[in-house]
Amino acid sequence: GVSVSVSGADVTVNNDNTDSELTFSLTGESASGSFLYNASYKSTIVLDGVSLTNPHGPAIDLQCGKRVALQLKKGTVNTLSDGTGGDWKATLYCKGHLEIDKAGTLNVTGNTRHAISAKEYIQLKKASGIINILGAKADGIHCQQYFLAGGYEVNIKDVAGDGIQAELS
Repeated sequence: GVSVSVSGADVTVNNDNTDSELTFSLTGESASGSFLYNASYKSTIVLDGVSLTNPHGPAIDLQCGKRVALQLKKGTVNTLSDGTGGDWKATLYCKGHLEIDKAGTLNVTGNTRHAISAKEYIQLKKASGIINILGAKADGIHCQQYFLAGGYEVNIKDVAGDGIQAELS
């Protein structure tokens, strides 16, 4: 139930599986690439030393309305950035619930809007990782339900909006 397509450095994964949770690992770097994930069942995405800049949209776009566990592999540094002047919501966007876990580092720059955004909640699990929002044209971290921090060091600088904004609809 999984198909992968690649166009240059833009990778799209379509996951039609609804029987069990699958895990996908991202590693490597691109100065002009993206990761688009379409799914209808909960999933895990592991960032394993990825450095991704997409000048034409979000660096990572998780189009899954369910829970997505975003794991920062221990000891890795992961860097995400988007381009300027678009209409996307964030450099790292999740259509569903975003739960960040493990002990890596995540550096995010939002050159168009938010750095990290989720349509539902964002939860930072009880881990010793580091999230650095290096700048954003809107909020550093934005979610439309609630924000829950059980761990992590979060550093936010150079944002035009709120550092962290949670809206409850």
